[in-house]
Amino acid sequence: MKNIILASASNARRKILDDLGITYTAIPSNIDESKIQDPDPKKLVQLLSNAKATEVAKSRKGIVIGADSLIFFNRRIIGKPSSIEEAESLLREFSGNSQILYTGVTILDTSSGKTKTFAEETKIYFRKITEDEILAYAKDSSILNHAGGYNIAGKAMKFIRSIEGDYFNFVGLPICRIAEELKEFDINL
Repeated sequence: MKNIILASASNARRKILDDLGITYTAIPSNIDESKIQDPDPKKLVQLLSNAKATEVAKSRKGIVIGADSLIFFNRRIIGKPSSIEEAESLLREFSGNSQILYTGVTILDTSSGKTKTFAEETKIYFRKITEDEILAYAKDSSILNHAGGYNIAGKAMKFIRSIEGDYFNFVGLPICRIAEELKEFDINL
């Protein structure tokens, strides 16, 4: 099998690959995400995933997988919150509402130059959350590491009423779609 490189520092993305028993190397990209802009969230995650994969591919050989996720809510693109206060505010907005998480993925074969970029979306429905629940949840500083300020696979799971789409997309990687696309690169997971 070809060498697989995950262009990410995300523990959640690594755990998905680990749980599948995939041998890979994780190499975080060093791109400046703030320099990549697009008003369309689906296009933006694809641009970001492509930039991450391309940057890592400059120094590594193999099949590079880059990914980026963001939340789209009330016609706003929402990434990782910059403060606990911002995370609390987002949770108040999400309470009783739904939002869409987009994950862009780029698969790049450094030997052939073949590239595939796509985006997956998952819709998340929150139940009503009390102010006490928000304040208690916000004490966990890891919320700043997740788009929208919450981790669906962590303590925020108690806020999720339902989802539409790929659960693993929301965790970090739409692994079902990735497995399908990797077949085009002669890789069967």
